[in-house]
Amino acid sequence: MLPSQHALFEIPPGVCYLDGTAYSALPLSVRAAGERGVLTKSQPWKYPDARADALAESARAATARLIGATPDDIAILGSVSQGIATAARNLPLPFGQRILRMQHEFPSQALVWDRLASERGLALEIVPRPPDGDWTAAPLTAISRPGAPPIAVAALTPLHWSDAALVSLERLMQVLREAGATIVVDATQALGVMPIDVALLQPDFLAFPTYKWLLGPYSLGFLYAAPHRQSGLPLDENNGNRSSGIPAPGARRYD
Repeated sequence: MLPSQHALFEIPPGVCYLDGTAYSALPLSVRAAGERGVLTKSQPWKYPDARADALAESARAATARLIGATPDDIAILGSVSQGIATAARNLPLPFGQRILRMQHEFPSQALVWDRLASERGLALEIVPRPPDGDWTAAPLTAISRPGAPPIAVAALTPLHWSDAALVSLERLMQVLREAGATIVVDATQALGVMPIDVALLQPDFLAFPTYKWLLGPYSLGFLYAAPHRQSGLPLDENNGNRSSGIPAPGARRYD
C-alpha cells in the first residue's frame, strides 16, 4: 500500500482535494523548481547556464524513462493539442479512407481529425458510446466492420476522457497494425496512474501533458514520435529545432 504522501504537498490539515483529474496540486518540489525557473529570468546574472540545454535534456530523458522510449524519441511541447497537431501534420491521409476515434473524446484528440476528414475527403467514423461501457470491444467491432474503408488513422486513449473507462490499447493496436493503420494516442488520462510502454504498444505518436497525474505545471507537454516518424515537419521552426537551418535530430525537430 502506498503510504501517506501528505508531507510532499502544501495542503493544510482538514483539506481534502480531489480534483487531480483536471487541476492537480503541485508537490512542494515542483513549486520549488518553478520558483528557481522564475529566478533565472528575474536575476539572470546569477544563472549563467540557464539558457543551456541541460534542463530540457534532463526532462526529455526522464520522460523517455517513464514510457520506455529513448530521449531521441521525445519532443517538448506546450500542450497535447500541439502534439496531436504535429502528428496530424505529418501523416498521410489517403482520400476515401477512415479516421477512427471514440465518441465524447477530449477536444485535443477530436477537433483536428474531424476537420481533416472534412477537408481531405476521408470517412470520419466516431465509435458511439457502448451500452455496456466496453470501450475496447466497440472499437474492435468498428475496425473490422465488413465493407468499411481502410483505416488511415486511429485516434486512441488508454482511459476514456469522459468516464475513465479502460481501453485495452494492446488489443486494439495489434489489430490496427495488422490493418496498416497509423495510431495516435493521447495518454493524458492514464500516464502517472498506469504503466505506458511504447516499446510494447508501438504507437506512431503518443502525446501527454504534465498537469494531471504527473503533478506538473500547465503549458508543458511531451510528444513521443516513433523512429520512423522522426523526419517530418514541426508546427513552427525555431533556433531550437532548426539551428543553422538544419533540423534537430530525432523527435527534437518537433520541439
